[in-house]
Amino acid sequence: MPWEKLQENAVGKKSEYTNEEKTVMVVAENMQEISYILNYLNDSKLFLYLNPSPFIKTKIPTARYLNYHMHNYFNNVYILKERMTGFLQRIKRSSKDIEIRKSTNSLSRHVEKFFEKYETIRHAHTHRIRYIDTDISILESFEGVYSSDFWNDKKIIKKVHVSMAYSEVKKVWLEFMKESNVAISRLVSEYLDFIIKAILEKNGSIRIILRKFSYE
Repeated sequence: MPWEKLQENAVGKKSEYTNEEKTVMVVAENMQEISYILNYLNDSKLFLYLNPSPFIKTKIPTARYLNYHMHNYFNNVYILKERMTGFLQRIKRSSKDIEIRKSTNSLSRHVEKFFEKYETIRHAHTHRIRYIDTDISILESFEGVYSSDFWNDKKIIKKVHVSMAYSEVKKVWLEFMKESNVAISRLVSEYLDFIIKAILEKNGSIRIILRKFSYE
């Protein structure tokens, strides 16, 4: 099996693959990883869309539930950006072609610029304090008052109010994820096109050698 040969190579045994064949597999490995993360981002929207309010069965506050999905989404966007820029830098280091190196730098800057808005939100959460979207924060307050006998002894906020607020905030985030995933997919398509053109000559021969796999 192909992966058995790759494992042999990983522990220092002689591989039967040529450097060109290894390069094709390394590129395929990168493309698979990028596609997996992209699919995960699309799945995040589906998970949020298909699942009803968790409070009904689990008593998990809906604001916390939305926060979980939001943070998970941004973390995966960050991983995607790191995978893309990391592999571009690897191509740059492996190529002696001036034009390829310039194009790699240009695309890297484009990728970094694209993900800046996501980074701002993620870093606000990761490096300083818990990032809370304004709408989710309001929902959190609604739920806190609704669940408190002290603050809601007159039942000013009812279950239907919390449910309506949850539906509205969820709708906003679903729309954000939908638009975000479309834009990210376009960027990934541009990235993958560049990878193929950088690695392959027009006649199909390999012009950049990438020998090491992610686990080596």
